[in-house]
Amino acid sequence: MTIQLSRRKLLKLTALASAALALPALGQGVTQIGRGRTSYALGQIGGKTEIVAASSVPVICTYCSMGCSIDFYVAGNNIVWTSGSPDSYINWGALCPKGKAAFQLVDNELRVLQPMIRTGPKPPPDEILSANTWDELVAVVKKYPPQWRPATWEEALSYIASRISNILNSWRASTGQPKQKDGYYYLGAQVPIQIIGSSILTNEEAYLSKKLAVFLGTNNMDSQYRKCHSSTVSSLAVTYGWGAETASIEDVALADVVLFFSSPAEAHPLSFNYFLKGKKERGTIFITFDPRYSRTAMMSDIWVPFRSGTDAAVLLYILHYAFFERNPPIDQLPEFQSLMSRWNITGDDLADLKQLVQSYTAQEVSRITGVSPDLLRQVASIYVENSGVVTGHKKHGIIQWAMGFTQHTNATINIIRAAAIVQLLLGNVGYPGGGRTRSGATATSRAPPTSRDRATRASPAITRCPGARRWLGYTRTGSYRACPTLGIGRYRIGHRKSWGALSRRGAPLI
Repeated sequence: MTIQLSRRKLLKLTALASAALALPALGQGVTQIGRGRTSYALGQIGGKTEIVAASSVPVICTYCSMGCSIDFYVAGNNIVWTSGSPDSYINWGALCPKGKAAFQLVDNELRVLQPMIRTGPKPPPDEILSANTWDELVAVVKKYPPQWRPATWEEALSYIASRISNILNSWRASTGQPKQKDGYYYLGAQVPIQIIGSSILTNEEAYLSKKLAVFLGTNNMDSQYRKCHSSTVSSLAVTYGWGAETASIEDVALADVVLFFSSPAEAHPLSFNYFLKGKKERGTIFITFDPRYSRTAMMSDIWVPFRSGTDAAVLLYILHYAFFERNPPIDQLPEFQSLMSRWNITGDDLADLKQLVQSYTAQEVSRITGVSPDLLRQVASIYVENSGVVTGHKKHGIIQWAMGFTQHTNATINIIRAAAIVQLLLGNVGYPGGGRTRSGATATSRAPPTSRDRATRASPAITRCPGARRWLGYTRTGSYRACPTLGIGRYRIGHRKSWGALSRRGAPLI
């Protein structure tokens, strides 16, 4: 009898046969599960009996901006099990694949377990700055290979303190800087000390980093968040007077329509549970703008593939539809007129904006984005009709984005500024289920607080732009007028000329 086998089937049979022959050997030393046995000790199946003596250590996942809680079960120096914290109000015991693998940040042979002091030569700054290409920069680094030696914490901290003291003393002696009555404290970039915070610092650590800066006498502070989401902060600050979030993660479950300009189902999986909660409980409409067919697009009611980098044109068409295609236009609605006084917008301000968005017709935006005019009208109609100004704040929409918005070269003056103005004019800010959410790469602190923030109880994210102080609530003395409704109701969204920052002059839309 001849058996016809393809090469693929032969390989499968060979693998199965090898596995079957190996079963007796694999079974040696493994707890045998008998038919008559009905109970086992904790950890007996799988050979992890030390879990009985393990203690639970709560940690926060460092991977994305969700901030999920993880319980590490530790026995001695070994992590024997991890699970999502069931009492966390963010992830409710669930973890995504990144959170499941978070223990590898601790249990990793590449992890540095003690301070290291550099002994090799450092590249001169001039050589680093003179590198014009990536290959030239790599060549400079290879020219000065780093060398390290292990040190104790006491030695490392003493070394840092000594270097800082020598730098400050040398600078004071060379510049003749006087000692202030309340200690050494100087303004300006000439101070040779700067503190750069990390986006994964806790709020308490960020506060202490500011205290350390004051103690050292420097006002030069920065944070990774400022660079990571600087376009978001600046765009929202000049629009709302507030550069941080205008919606919590719980808000997305209360939205009636969501415009996705990212893919949280892939990049921030646990956050997507809140979006799905809204879809299940209130029928939230999902509209995804993404050049590729993502996992978020798979779960959406409408998927809009468009030309990458043309986000601002899409957002401006939504305003064009609201003012020029909808009947009646939203500026004729009583709720819009009521909010205009709250926003402190004059008729001239609104006329300037309408003049800007008038040219963004469906045909023009279709040419820019590659999206058909009919699909653009459908999306704009759904979003506008479910907005606060149209429904009398019975319904609201959310715009959700991530690093795709933020890292564009025209993010600040075009894309994010446009998104902020869309939400404001449609009445989707300051209400449950409204606002805008951005998903980033960090979950904890945003920026070290400044002395003015503590004195005035204002947010660290509020802009310090001198040109914006007149209409963002600052006075000449630096005081801050607090707003009773999330920092929104008493701020102008821009003087008349500021609308022009959204024009095509500032971005390569065509």
